[in-house]
Amino acid sequence: MSEDGLDMAELVSIIIPVFNAEKWIAETLKSALAQTWPRKEIIVIDDGSTDNSLPIIRSFESKFVKIIEQQNTGPCVARNNAISYAQGDYIQYLDADDLLAPDKIAQQMERAEKGASSKVLLSSSMGTFFYRYRKAVFRPNPLWQDMLPVEWLIQNYTKNAYLGIHAWLTSRKLTEIAGPWDDRLWKTDADGEYFCRVVSLSSEVRFFPKSKCYYRKGIRGSLSATRIHPDLEGILHGLFIKHILSIENSIRTRTACKYLLQHWINSDFIRMPRVWDIACTLAGELDVRLTRPPLNWKFKFLKSFLGYRKTLALKIFVSNTRLNFQIGWDGLLYLLSKKIKMDSLFDA
Repeated sequence: MSEDGLDMAELVSIIIPVFNAEKWIAETLKSALAQTWPRKEIIVIDDGSTDNSLPIIRSFESKFVKIIEQQNTGPCVARNNAISYAQGDYIQYLDADDLLAPDKIAQQMERAEKGASSKVLLSSSMGTFFYRYRKAVFRPNPLWQDMLPVEWLIQNYTKNAYLGIHAWLTSRKLTEIAGPWDDRLWKTDADGEYFCRVVSLSSEVRFFPKSKCYYRKGIRGSLSATRIHPDLEGILHGLFIKHILSIENSIRTRTACKYLLQHWINSDFIRMPRVWDIACTLAGELDVRLTRPPLNWKFKFLKSFLGYRKTLALKIFVSNTRLNFQIGWDGLLYLLSKKIKMDSLFDA
């Protein structure tokens, strides 16, 4: 791109909150620096790390990479702090253990409207992995398409489909009207709440299949594996309901909220018994009814011997054991690949 073209290109601010991410942060920063979009700034917020994260981050500091330190107050405060420093027409959020394909931002920006004033929200395809991003699985879900905001939220709530925060590219306009990240929710699904809020305020969601990012799943201690008090989970789901009903209050949107609450119950019924009462209260306000988590045919025969709750707990245990084995096996292969010094996709 010519110098004049470079000057005219919109600036993208890549925001990365970091807390004790020494294992992953170097690779994440390399993926940010490797972006082929010509105008970018990277703002890294160290959220009071106690491991070796800060020295690693400091080794990347340059005119393109700004480092900010703060006391440990959580990723929501870190992102809000970073936004106050960001100069970009677009905001790219990136967690410290996730990755962007080199042309992720460029693919989205090539068809984006003029950045700062646009209310079009840009999304991308997302691959999931444990340790080895080269083995990431890109499995399309109902959100992988252009949609109006209400349709996007209905699919999100009904199908329990999701996109990681790094799949999005958000204009300055949408960032400003959405307001700050909700710090109350940082140990639960603050990411989901924030982007459902942004979606509800957008004019449309535009999907870019060739734009790719990588989402790391199942790492112990990661934010996505954390749960908080059921009362705050109730606040969270109340906000989800508020966002969709602010666009359209109809039978189909209330039904979508029913599915949202049902997914919540299905995942936390055993771990947090109070979710049933809280979810039923929210469902009552919508004039919908919820049911207890179902048991598939593999476990139904055990119900008469163990009872419903013990059988459901066993089902969850079996599922978690299978997942932990997959994570452990992939971690072992990852360590072996490091020993033979496999080159990184993001190294220069």
